[in-house]
Amino acid sequence: MALITLRQLLDHAAENNYALPAFNVNNLDIFRPSCEPPTRPTLR
Repeated sequence: MALITLRQLLDHAAENNYALPAFNVNNLDIFRPSCEPPTRPTLR
């Protein structure tokens, strides 16, 4: 896997119209749920 600079990453996102998330967290327990895909609620 090639490493790239943050500037290259931001430029690519701007050129291709997508956003890069930025999370300000204090520990892994808070960060982990933000990396998981969303789940749909179960209808009963």
